[in-house]
Amino acid sequence: MADNDLPKTPNPWENFTSEQIENLRRAEEAAAVELVGFARWLLLGSALADLQQEAKRRANSQTPQGRRYSDMWEGLVQHTPHLARVSPPERSDAIWLHAHREAVMAWHHALPPKRRDSLRTPRVIRRNFEVDTGVAKPKRMSREPAIKKCGPGIAAAIDEAVVDLRNVADDLVRVNAGAAGLAYDLSTPELTVESACAVVEVYDTDGARRLAVAILAILDPASPTALAAPIPTTIH
Repeated sequence: MADNDLPKTPNPWENFTSEQIENLRRAEEAAAVELVGFARWLLLGSALADLQQEAKRRANSQTPQGRRYSDMWEGLVQHTPHLARVSPPERSDAIWLHAHREAVMAWHHALPPKRRDSLRTPRVIRRNFEVDTGVAKPKRMSREPAIKKCGPGIAAAIDEAVVDLRNVADDLVRVNAGAAGLAYDLSTPELTVESACAVVEVYDTDGARRLAVAILAILDPASPTALAAPIPTTIH
């Protein structure tokens, strides 16, 4: 985000300090490159938190909710188009990471390198932190698609699904060069990633993506992605 990208009149950053503006610039540049990685999401979380705080101030709101807050938010992020593409669930988790950054960074630093490398999105980082520190218990995947349970919250459910699919895609394209063969163990999130890497290594990315689409067709036949895939008549 170059200096001339920050409009002078009216100035959307008039209540930001020079440090916040520089941090915002760095976050916008990082978001333009990739939306994965622990350090990148800490940076994005700090910038998104500043944007959220300013939107709340302009909306005279104590919470990031409501039509006026949404209008103020949209008015701000139109000047940071790459940060604007961060989905609401990712935004919420990134801001949470920033709010708890000292504890999260200490926990992350103590992890084995291989596990640290597998934590690439804010939702995965937050869930692993909460489980490891006892804030939350591990959740088993529901057989009923989340969208079907949400009723009026269909938009939020779609956002959640987009994030989950992005996480699946991230796992599928990572290749574990040290894998000796195809092995499956879905007992923990970390071993799930290892199994996904083994699939990619053996069947290449195209084959792995076809497998992912086929699994989605079984779990949620109504999803747009699943509708493009043949659904097995019998599941053993």
